Amino acid sequence: GIGLGLTRKLSLLGATVVAIGRSPQKLKQLQEELPDNVETVLADFSDLDSIAEASKYMVEHYDHLDILVNNAGIHTGFEGIIKTWATKQGYD
Repeated sequence: GIGLGLTRKLSLLGATVVAIGRSPQKLKQLQEELPDNVETVLADFSDLDSIAEASKYMVEHYDHLDILVNNAGIHTGFEGIIKTWATKQGYD
């Protein structure tokens, strides 16, 4: 996807990239593919507690961000076009 493509390209250009995702397996594969300047952080953006933990980690390990790419999204197909999504805590 877009995030993986950007991560690969930016890391090849020498940028330090922090990739946040919810799949431990995919993050491990990414870390193995680009071990020199890609760090991975596990977080589920449908869970506010998980977001808080990832945010805390970022603040503790980095003094600034130069670029933030927010490309998280979902695709549910064409059935049920209008659907309410909520966090684990019940916020939409």
